Amino acid sequence: MPGLRRYVQNHFLPESIQGEPPCDGVAELWFDSAEAFQQALATPEGQATLADLPRFCDPARSVAVLAEEHTVL
Repeated sequence: MPGLRRYVQNHFLPESIQGEPPCDGVAELWFDSAEAFQQALATPEGQATLADLPRFCDPARSVAVLAEEHTVL
């Protein structure tokens, strides 16, 4: 997607979770701003990405969260 700066997949370690994990992991898509993210979604590439989601995740169980990074250490 245009403007995508970084893409990270965080996979849960089975031994770190008791019981059934709520999901397999967390994906991070890094953009310069929330506006840049929204603009990327509006492009043909962004629309193709959204259309592809059901091929590898359950949209009914997925959530998207916009976050701002705060470095502590």
